[in-house]
Amino acid sequence: MVHLASPSKAWLFATPTVRVTRGKKVRHEYDVLQMLKLLVFHKTRGVELVVLERGGTRPGQHAMAVFNTGYGVGLWYGLLSAVQLPIRWVAPQVWKRHHGLLKCDKRASRLLVQERWPCVGEVGPASEGAAEALLMADYYRVQGGFDGERVAGSGLPS
Repeated sequence: MVHLASPSKAWLFATPTVRVTRGKKVRHEYDVLQMLKLLVFHKTRGVELVVLERGGTRPGQHAMAVFNTGYGVGLWYGLLSAVQLPIRWVAPQVWKRHHGLLKCDKRASRLLVQERWPCVGEVGPASEGAAEALLMADYYRVQGGFDGERVAGSGLPS
């Protein structure tokens, strides 16, 4: 998740997760209560809408990966509805074309975010989703979708 305060000021936040042990495997699952708290926190600081990516499946993508992505989008959608934050959807091809990132890997998104918003510091691989969320929010801002001061974005997963 990101909070884009202005064209030059932004904050990146990882989607809250908890470590869960299932058998011998340790997994990260969404921490829904912390996700809700994060949204309420940003709403009280002026966020008025959220941009979500309208993604789809990719050839060869494993069924569980598709399920997990859909589950995450559904969680964000439900929580945003619960806190009454409007949602704007953007297709990945649209915001990536705008930023010159079509057919680029996620590393290119991270580097662009570091270059355009030095205030966020180094963006590592674990923050790729948040970096892409910032680019989605910026795309929406540039298109005149809001006044430049009150938007959040969510890339999945972060």
